[in-house]
Amino acid sequence: MLALLCAFLLSVSAAADEERWPTTITVRFVLHHEKSVLPKGYAAGLDAVHRALAKRLRDLSPWMDTEKIHIYLHASRESYLRSRYKPPATTYGLAVYPRKASEPRRLVISQDVKLDVVAHELSHLLFNSFMGEGKHRSPRWVDEGLATIAQVDNSAPGGAAVLRLRPFGPHPPMAQLMNSLPDYQQSQASVGEWYALVGSIVLFLKEGQPRSPQYFVRFCKALRDGQDQVEALRQIYGLNTPEALEKAWTAWRASAPAPKNVQKAPAGQSGEPEGEFIFKMPKEKKVREEGVQVDEGARAPLLR
Repeated sequence: MLALLCAFLLSVSAAADEERWPTTITVRFVLHHEKSVLPKGYAAGLDAVHRALAKRLRDLSPWMDTEKIHIYLHASRESYLRSRYKPPATTYGLAVYPRKASEPRRLVISQDVKLDVVAHELSHLLFNSFMGEGKHRSPRWVDEGLATIAQVDNSAPGGAAVLRLRPFGPHPPMAQLMNSLPDYQQSQASVGEWYALVGSIVLFLKEGQPRSPQYFVRFCKALRDGQDQVEALRQIYGLNTPEALEKAWTAWRASAPAPKNVQKAPAGQSGEPEGEFIFKMPKEKKVREEGVQVDEGARAPLLR
């Protein structure tokens, strides 16, 4: 009992400390930062991340054009792990969803996390805010695929186009992949392959055809309403089976023109090519704190 009381008091103290932090207001964010000042260019960099995210997710989260997201920037990872939401040591950030419309959406993160990782975290916050309007949650591959696109948009030369050009080794059949989770017991390269795969597939669903952006919004709404993902693909995209999705995705990748700043690896190359992205992702959980939903699924990969 005493231990529980001490934990509660520490949580209250952490919350009070965070509310006393200096605040910087940008075009798109309210930044609560533990350090007295932000690094030069950091706030502008966050606004640039927001602009890139808006191009991908505005149709699903139109509120992002008018509502500011509150970001709590801890001075170090150690401080982040001591925050009031008690994030597991394997996480890189926490997306906090309000229970009332008047409350802001929040992201809790360490300031030493790179901006491309922040983009990954914000993608989770934006997309799951959309999915939270219904009773059903998106399949993991859709959520993580969007977050992977967001991160690569903010880190790779040429942006997310590299996910179309990236070579893939042997992978599970599409039906299995659509119901899978990354296996964190495997190597970083294997885990990274899963994230790159789902990122590439989601990019195809969003951009593979002239009307794909509209189709993707309808697809996500169908998932939010509880429709089976295979049936939603059939009704919206005309892809009757997961195998049909795999065939269409493969053809789309094969037809990609190689941009000048991205080189294609040799055909049939498997494994993790030199200089490719390696993703290391922890598992997803959800907890509740003080009546506020906290999604520990807002986790970004380490890019090496």
